[in-house]
Amino acid sequence: MKNTLIVVPFRQMEPYYRRELEKRGLEIEIITVVREQDRDYRKSILERVAEQVAAGKEIVVTRGTLASEVRRRFPQVQVVELEVTDLDVLETMQKYAGSQKRIAVVECASFVEKVQRVGRILGLSVEEYRAEDVSELRRRILQAAGAGVQVIISGGWGEYDGLHLRLLKPYPVVYEMVGCSQEAVSASVERALGVCRAIQSEKQQKEMLRTIINVSPDGLIAVDGAGRITLCNARARRLLGLDSLSQGQPISQVVPELNLEATVQSGQEEKNRVVKSRELVVTNIPLRAGREVLGAISTFQKIQDVEESGRRMRSQLAQKGLTAHYTFDDLIGESRCLAQTKKLAQTFCQLDSTILLTGETGTGKEILAQSIHNASPRRGEPFVAVNCSALPGSLLESELFGYVDGAFTGARRGGSAGLFELAHKGTIFLDEIGEIDKRMQALLLRVLQEREVRRVGGEKVIPVDVRVVAATNQDLYEAVLDGNFRNDLYFRLSILNIHLPALRKRREDIPLLVEALIGEIDRRLGCRVTGVDGEILQVLGEYDWPGNVRELRNTLEKIVALTREGVARREAILPVLQDLYYRQQKHESRARGGQTLEELERRAIAEALLEEEGNRTRTARRLGMDRSTLARKMERYGIKG
Repeated sequence: MKNTLIVVPFRQMEPYYRRELEKRGLEIEIITVVREQDRDYRKSILERVAEQVAAGKEIVVTRGTLASEVRRRFPQVQVVELEVTDLDVLETMQKYAGSQKRIAVVECASFVEKVQRVGRILGLSVEEYRAEDVSELRRRILQAAGAGVQVIISGGWGEYDGLHLRLLKPYPVVYEMVGCSQEAVSASVERALGVCRAIQSEKQQKEMLRTIINVSPDGLIAVDGAGRITLCNARARRLLGLDSLSQGQPISQVVPELNLEATVQSGQEEKNRVVKSRELVVTNIPLRAGREVLGAISTFQKIQDVEESGRRMRSQLAQKGLTAHYTFDDLIGESRCLAQTKKLAQTFCQLDSTILLTGETGTGKEILAQSIHNASPRRGEPFVAVNCSALPGSLLESELFGYVDGAFTGARRGGSAGLFELAHKGTIFLDEIGEIDKRMQALLLRVLQEREVRRVGGEKVIPVDVRVVAATNQDLYEAVLDGNFRNDLYFRLSILNIHLPALRKRREDIPLLVEALIGEIDRRLGCRVTGVDGEILQVLGEYDWPGNVRELRNTLEKIVALTREGVARREAILPVLQDLYYRQQKHESRARGGQTLEELERRAIAEALLEEEGNRTRTARRLGMDRSTLARKMERYGIKG
């Protein structure tokens, strides 16, 4: 923790910190406030803090008015406040229980609130003199003494016999300074460790993001709300032929063809637009904070690179043999909601109608699509999967429907069959169907209605016998209402609907998934990991998994890689657990969006009860609590069921 500084407010507390750091094996710089005879020690200590901050300190641990002053003087620093406990205050004040003396508290707001709370317990009326910096603290102490107060309670800093006592010498007043227990010191060090971990995690995330941006095969430029460049990777400079492209430049003066200012003003996405003057395929996305558009980001590729990507995709599909590998046995879990999903899918697979799969990213929509195909009468025929968001509309059209010789620059001699033709008699899986543009929606609707395709550049109509399974993680009907998705195509796709539950909705399946996935990953990596201990399994069960089974699989691969053999234990995989904790905090903070934790909990209980048809035992099991706790919370929130 070389980025941390501890400022001890008075000498008597320093041993507490020394013991705590020695116990934890930590080396942290400590500055102790000592009154000096010949200078203003308030100024002296702040000068020393400034020196340490300039040397790279990012976290300062201190308390009271000194914490407030450091926070104000050094806004770039994370201040961890050493908080006195109610017990610390009680030990100082209990001698005055039942006393009629005039008692005042002179300190910062959080300290004052603790003293008032303890004062009420002891039946004392405590006058308040709040101060948020040291100079104000001195004035307020004199003000309280001058008002006839008999006892002043404060946190103080400097020596016990220091400036405050000299100030009060002319007054008949007792100065009581509340110290801090070893427990309070330990808690402050623990909080500092948490802040340090968060800072390190944030730095790693930023470095990872910077690396991803710089190694991205796409050109990438971001602008702020005024249209000034805030980010630009090396690939963008090469594609645009502008070595001088840098932050702060107005995008409209440098590359107006990207149309980023219009994206900021409209707040609307613009996907896969072809900029012929620069031979680019461009996608612009607005950057938002709530409803406010803060800027926009543009990603782009050369047209010929996108075409080459399409050719590689076709080659890979051919090499893979266009087969489905998964069955319903690969959807691991025994939860009620997953069982209902599988039962519905097994019913639908015998029919030949179009199916729309919905669910969050990572829930296993392609696995379910392959399972449906392998359980259907078409199981011996091709299974073709295509990600509809991977290509711009013009290239997706040629990918799906094929093209004739000379249809466009770079077209293969003799033309090429499209994926619908390759899937003839079998199943085509259209993943991320909500991403296709309006023109492609119209073309796809015609194929679904007429069961025939026309290759790009050709006139011949080719009949196709294909079962269509589409998937999306979007609310497609909301896109219909917003005018972004055709109403007629939506109803054509959603003849049969299946929703895959998020992993957090079926937490009871996590132990089974962990066991199965670790076995699979272990064999692939050539390790000898036999499982995870109970503590890790509990953490995995409590995490919300916004990335669902895909995120769980990636996390378990990290755990296997770190463990190598035997049972995975907390000490060996601490970085993974820390990363989970960081992501959970970020995800909860964003998901909460202004709702209180109580509101979120009430909503979760109500939804779980509804999904479990009012069965309290199953609801409690789903929420990870016992039945009596569920009953108590239902009564607290006024939930009937």
